[in-house]
Amino acid sequence: MLDGLARSRWWLADVPGAIDAWEPAYAGYRQRGDDAAAARVALLLSKEHGQTLGNHGAANGWLARARDLVSGLRPSSVQGWVKLAESEVEMDPAGSFDLAAEALEAARRFRDVDLELAALGRVGLAEIWLGRVEEGMTRFDEGMAAATAGEPRDLRTVGDLFCSLMLAAEVTLEADRFEQWNHLLFEYMKKNNHPDVLTFCGTCCAEVLAAAGQWEEGEKWLTDTLRALESSGQRSRCVHPATRLASLRVMQGRLEEAEVLLRGYEDLPEAVQPLVGLYLARGQTALAAARLHRRLNELGRDTLLVAPLLAQLVEVQLAQGDHAGAEATALMLYGVAERSGRERVRAEAELAEGSVAGAVGNAGEAAEHLGRAIELFTRLPHAAQGCPGPPDLSPGGGLGGTRTRGGGSPPGP
Repeated sequence: MLDGLARSRWWLADVPGAIDAWEPAYAGYRQRGDDAAAARVALLLSKEHGQTLGNHGAANGWLARARDLVSGLRPSSVQGWVKLAESEVEMDPAGSFDLAAEALEAARRFRDVDLELAALGRVGLAEIWLGRVEEGMTRFDEGMAAATAGEPRDLRTVGDLFCSLMLAAEVTLEADRFEQWNHLLFEYMKKNNHPDVLTFCGTCCAEVLAAAGQWEEGEKWLTDTLRALESSGQRSRCVHPATRLASLRVMQGRLEEAEVLLRGYEDLPEAVQPLVGLYLARGQTALAAARLHRRLNELGRDTLLVAPLLAQLVEVQLAQGDHAGAEATALMLYGVAERSGRERVRAEAELAEGSVAGAVGNAGEAAEHLGRAIELFTRLPHAAQGCPGPPDLSPGGGLGGTRTRGGGSPPGP
């Protein structure tokens, strides 16, 4: 009963109330000797403490508790849910892939369709980060086909999978693919009378809209999502809208506003690019280079995730007059483009090479690279429509409601 109460409160965006109910629910399961159910609740507590409340010590403790509880149980899908949770907090793309693949194997072995679809999304994201873009997007195509056909037992699974798809669209700029599934998902939601499936995706929606060139719509999503988060007192569960809005403000030349937006979020991974843009606009190139190198040291320099960081590093190095460093970075970007096969990354690499050639006075080579960059950028697909519109912030509002968390939901049944 307490477990059900917690889930109901969670859907009503009352995360503290949900935690208050899940904690005694966990204790009750332990007292009854139901360690599998206790482990599932421990995973829920881990996710809410970490993603919503920002208490990473508590999140790590609850994840460790779930891991210990399932270690003594006979094999079942619950071990897969733990592997999936571990995958979600693993920073290394290869490690995240391995853990998610274990979760997927457990899901299929024990016929847990919700775990299978959630794991498909995580495996797909990891493959995309590792540069295996077509394999990763095919995972999403498979998962979305099953989800919109009604396979999941838990409707939250559909929201989780779609959120992962939007993150994949952000990384790959596959806006056209996202739009195709967007249409089918809305038909599915209408049929099931459940518009709240997309109430977690404000930031990701804005990112996809921006990638499609719909800047005003994307900005509206970001400002409304940020307002909803601030009014609720909760943290973003995924990419924080303040960092994305700060990036836009830097591009608009509104540097003071960008600085204010980033205040308190400087240590978030997604804050690196807007901070570097801010530093670069103010001529603080040493600070910009230091932030980029620190993040690249964390991620490595050969996955799809680092492509925008490498492109930005070329700008910084050129501003510093480090032509040799900029050329070396542009070559790294070419390597990422070759491994991923993404035209967008290839376009960024050509732009970087053209910028370096222009900086050293090689006008002919610069024109050649920049011409290819223009051709590639022009060929990139742009979605005509990404998301349904900015969130409704009125009490009990429909799509968007007050739960614009940026992605995710409690794992598993």
